[in-house]
Amino acid sequence: MDAMGGTTPPSSANKWRLPFILDAPALPSEPELKSPAQDEKKRRRMCKVAGCTKYIVQMGRCCRHGGGKKCLVDGCFTGAKHRGLCWKHGGCTECTVDGCNKNAKARGLCWSHGGGTRCQHSGCTKVTISKGFCWAHGGGKRCLVSDCIKPAFECTHNFCQMHYKKLPRVPRYRPEQLESTEIDADMYI
Repeated sequence: MDAMGGTTPPSSANKWRLPFILDAPALPSEPELKSPAQDEKKRRRMCKVAGCTKYIVQMGRCCRHGGGKKCLVDGCFTGAKHRGLCWKHGGCTECTVDGCNKNAKARGLCWSHGGGTRCQHSGCTKVTISKGFCWAHGGGKRCLVSDCIKPAFECTHNFCQMHYKKLPRVPRYRPEQLESTEIDADMYI
């Protein structure tokens, strides 16, 4: 809290932290001004499977629910990628670098040779990790510990390896033990 009674704006380093996201003020939503005709048009383009909100690709269905072209190999119902074949049956292209037999991702190159999406930072030729940037320019998750810029992963609860190893270990409880045992939640992740 600042002197005026409000909260101080967070630094740019902390804007991706969970408390900042959870405590952010809700923005006022604009009233929807869609006409019934617009709603009907959108509904016609949606997958026909109940509860699915994805757009149709073919036969009134999205790719997940059977829309789109299928592999030409008899008995294979996987979606076709290239030349009418799925990736299992040769529907992908190989990397164009001599001696590399990996599958190409983009521009005829595999991930190792720069075939992914390029970093948005000017002059950078590396492949993006997330949010349109490579690791060096802000892509990927960072450790939740302030001032730590090491990579973080879901399996380490968004901490880097070093800080994850310093966390107290969570004992494993059976469901019947949880009902009768008091657990101090501040000690655990």
